Amino acid sequence: MSIFNSLGSNYSLASALQMLFRYGGKKNISKLGQYLSNRYGGEVTFLYKGRDALEYILAGLDMSQDASVAINGYTCYVVNRAIQNAGLHTTYLDIGQDSLHFSAETLSKALVENKNIRVVVIQNTLGCPCDIEGVAQVCRDNNIILIEDLAHSIGAVYADGIEAGNVGDFTILSFGQDKVIDVVSGGAIVQRNSQYILRKTELIDVPFFTQLRDRIYPMITWLVRKTYAIGLGKIIHKVAKNTGLLQSPVLEKEQANRALPNSYHGVIYNQFQKLELLSQHRKKIADIYASEISSEYTYNDFVTKLNNSANLRFPLRISNRDSLVQYLQDRGIYISDIWYDAPIAPKKYLGMVPYNKECPQAAETSGVMVNLPTHCNISIDTAYTISRHINQWIQSQDAQ
Repeated sequence: MSIFNSLGSNYSLASALQMLFRYGGKKNISKLGQYLSNRYGGEVTFLYKGRDALEYILAGLDMSQDASVAINGYTCYVVNRAIQNAGLHTTYLDIGQDSLHFSAETLSKALVENKNIRVVVIQNTLGCPCDIEGVAQVCRDNNIILIEDLAHSIGAVYADGIEAGNVGDFTILSFGQDKVIDVVSGGAIVQRNSQYILRKTELIDVPFFTQLRDRIYPMITWLVRKTYAIGLGKIIHKVAKNTGLLQSPVLEKEQANRALPNSYHGVIYNQFQKLELLSQHRKKIADIYASEISSEYTYNDFVTKLNNSANLRFPLRISNRDSLVQYLQDRGIYISDIWYDAPIAPKKYLGMVPYNKECPQAAETSGVMVNLPTHCNISIDTAYTISRHINQWIQSQDAQ
């Protein structure tokens, strides 16, 4: 089977069949709600998408139209779109030279320069925990709302031993494609600080075809990956995209007040019960990459935090990454879906956001970032094989 970073890569045939024939029930809704409330310490609201959760919070808070939301300057377009849809402004915070996060110092400086910042969103990029202690203290000192976005980092642990999601005023969870907990779609808000009054919006049902598309996504993508090497997978992939059965999650422009359908809750709960095993597997794979690939090409901030990270992917910095991507592709390893190929990615959407080159380090990183798969379908042997191919490519570059 061909190896992909994404494209339903969290699914085996068995789990794809489970997703296809899943069923709902009020018991599962209550069980998952209570579980998340206990785990993250707050009131839970379920939504159809993780990105919906951010927009739902921002639109529901009582803030002036001048209010700005500070976010990581190395992130996905959908984060910025949620802010724009809520009618607020965006402040971009640049990341560090050897990090994928902004620092407490960068945030403090931004607050001096922009008095309109009312909210800060942290994302623990690729599952690597940020300096939450410093960022949270700055937010407390300045009466700033802190939102922890766990799209990449369910299960990550901060340096002080606190699990990600247990620090901010709000926690956002995403259960979408290629996430730590992956049921194709799904999101949740945990309101941890009751002092903020969040206007409730009536949630609408997700159309049947949209739910059906989610159900069949794991099976279609499993078939694509299984038959890609013989050419059939490429045909299935093209047909599925052209017919709308496979759709880019970035392109979706649906309403943000969509309710999470009943059938999703039980699958999410079951995956949480397996989270420790899944996390241990991701760490083992990340450890192999870290030990086998030269530190010249890795991020020290990421490598030193492997034990605390959710290890959603393993990042490398490769100056001529197109060559490496092609080299691996020729060997059945597809890693061209770069997270992220621009400060606000994907690059083709950069002109749709008010980014004005505020984040030079993020821009530099986006030009060299490659990340390697750590998901459940990457075996120990496969991780060593990927590492070996990368080292062979490095040697070939050195020989030139």
